[in-house]
Amino acid sequence: MKKAFAIILTLVMALSFASCINKKDGESGKASAPSGKYILFAAEAEGEKIEGEGLTEIGFIPEDNYIEFTSDTEVTISYFGIPVEGTYVIDGEKIEMDLPDYGPDGKMTAIFKGDTIELPDEGATLYFEKE
Repeated sequence: MKKAFAIILTLVMALSFASCINKKDGESGKASAPSGKYILFAAEAEGEKIEGEGLTEIGFIPEDNYIEFTSDTEVTISYFGIPVEGTYVIDGEKIEMDLPDYGPDGKMTAIFKGDTIELPDEGATLYFEKE
């Protein structure tokens, strides 16, 4: 009886410990918050997707075009080497950004997919990947 109780107790403890371990992105069914720097790797407009050297041919230098999450609420977006700072909030997989020095209303919404971010902007979609 003591042996059976000890085995059951050991299993309960092992399961409790296993449930405390963080799951990797994708396993939990939802993405974690973005952090760090995401570099431009592709752009799509009118059904045509451009990647790699094609980006530099149309004037995009990937390293000069990025999104960087500098804190839990602050973001910097750089287009063509010109950084614009603002704030952001997460709503599911959407990143709602308020960038006062960008565009007419300063609002942008991106879609966060773990290691990539999709940013629809003026009829095109820009794709960024975690650095």
